[in-house]
Amino acid sequence: MRSRGTICLLLMGALVFCTGASVNGIRQARDWQYAGDLALANNQPVEAYFFNSKIAESLPGTPHARRAEKWTRTLNTRLARPVRSPASEDPGTWVEELFDFVSWP
Repeated sequence: MRSRGTICLLLMGALVFCTGASVNGIRQARDWQYAGDLALANNQPVEAYFFNSKIAESLPGTPHARRAEKWTRTLNTRLARPVRSPASEDPGTWVEELFDFVSWP
């Protein structure tokens, strides 16, 4: 009985201490996270999406992956609807031009 309890205790300890992401994996995820944050700061959403999707796919279920999944969804919606160019022509710009012409001092 005593050896059986010791074996169970050792197996539980191995289960607790030997599972999880490796240090190198977390370090790589932090590098990818830094690169993604740097791309966001430099207004490069495609690169930021790439790095965040790599984190989300590589480390599912970790805090890094949950944050990356959130940013991936945000960047996906941002990339799906790009910002309108100021040089584009549409009915709204014609109305703005007409208003500026009439109200010019």
